[in-house]
Amino acid sequence: NQKIMKRFLFLMVLFCMGILSGFAQDDNFTYTDGNGVTWGGYVGYDYETQKTEVSINTTSSNSEEEVVVPGEISYEGEKYKVTKLGRVFSGNKIIEKVTIPKTVTYLDNTFSGCSALSEVVNTNQLKSVNTAFGNCSSLKSIDLSSCEILVFSSFVGCSQLENVVLKVCKRIE
Repeated sequence: NQKIMKRFLFLMVLFCMGILSGFAQDDNFTYTDGNGVTWGGYVGYDYETQKTEVSINTTSSNSEEEVVVPGEISYEGEKYKVTKLGRVFSGNKIIEKVTIPKTVTYLDNTFSGCSALSEVVNTNQLKSVNTAFGNCSSLKSIDLSSCEILVFSSFVGCSQLENVVLKVCKRIE
């Protein structure tokens, strides 16, 4: 009886872990905005903040000089606010100006290697910036007045950078 009970408990634990991991997984999406630009990324649940988060990681708009990132996407009949930008523009040599939505609070390698990038609009609400602007040699100024965490390599190779606004920064790595 004890052996059977141990097996039963073991199987129940595995079963529950399988169910919980299903809830924790991210769902990949593609979304085409009103301008015909296709965006890709994932919708996931952050257990720390207890909120659904949307990260945009790819775009079909790689040949434009000016891009506006959507503030929300539609996925499976629901609308979600975009909160993160991943490597969406990384390595783009054409882009000069990007307007990010006020809903975005986290950048991760977003503009690395964008040598023509000179302006990013709506950056003062960002809370965390991780290696976001490395080798953006045309960037002259950036307002990160709400940024709390800044990874030091975020500005490596930014040879034209003259001004970075930091007001509430708690940690620079």
